[in-house]
Amino acid sequence: MTHAAVVLPTVLLQRLKSDGAASGRGLSGEIRHRLQASYEHESRDPETRRFVEWTEELTESIARDLGVRWYQTKFAREAMKSGLEVLIGEYAAEGDSVPDVPWSGYSDDAPPNVVGQTHARLVVRARPRKPR
Repeated sequence: MTHAAVVLPTVLLQRLKSDGAASGRGLSGEIRHRLQASYEHESRDPETRRFVEWTEELTESIARDLGVRWYQTKFAREAMKSGLEVLIGEYAAEGDSVPDVPWSGYSDDAPPNVVGQTHARLVVRARPRKPR
């Protein structure tokens, strides 16, 4: 490790200290963690990064309009789902064929909804959500 001096606004430094204490990483660990996360975000496929950013903007837009977060009511969840369908529709284009990639989690002739639901369940199980 190399020591580096960084000038930070006081409010940001206090937040990093607080978050570092809460996570058990401490100040230096929290700074390293957040820097690494920003590099991982930047290394994503550009279209995936754009989709994630659109999704974040969609969640905020729904919250401003409805006064609740997308996950708090059935109406808001349905609005989010419909909004995601629009965002995904922006990518309907070239190569709309079924990829020939074998995977043992479902049959070779599984429809896209089964494939997507299977992967979504794997993601949720790998990273359980925190209690609200």
